[in-house]
Amino acid sequence: MLCNEWLNKKGTQMTYIYLLINESMPNVVKVGYTNKSVKERAVELYSTGAPTPFIIFAHWKVSGDKVQTIEAGLHRELSRYRISNNREFFKIEPKKAKFFISNFIGNCSNNEEDCQILATQKNIEKLKKEKIEEEK
Repeated sequence: MLCNEWLNKKGTQMTYIYLLINESMPNVVKVGYTNKSVKERAVELYSTGAPTPFIIFAHWKVSGDKVQTIEAGLHRELSRYRISNNREFFKIEPKKAKFFISNFIGNCSNNEEDCQILATQKNIEKLKKEKIEEEK
């Protein structure tokens, strides 16, 4: 069972990790979380000065008590793609970001009591290699 499936069954407040894109910013994604619907969050972001609306590329339901830890871990692991330290925007292809986030959120042990959110070294190394090859 994936970790996010288990978290959904625990009865805690559900929140969402989201991956948004914007046609005005090619190959730039926004990774964050919200306690509202992801659609509401995308609309909010458009009203704060973006030239075109944000599009939901993907989202994941996670437990409200774990969402900040998950988001911080994702931002840390994606830091080499971060555009600005105080913003949640990353210069990475949306498909790569989705792959990475899905694996980060989904890598858990089979023991529900020991459920952990982990980024596998294999996926991190794969992204590093792809980044190096992109720069060539």
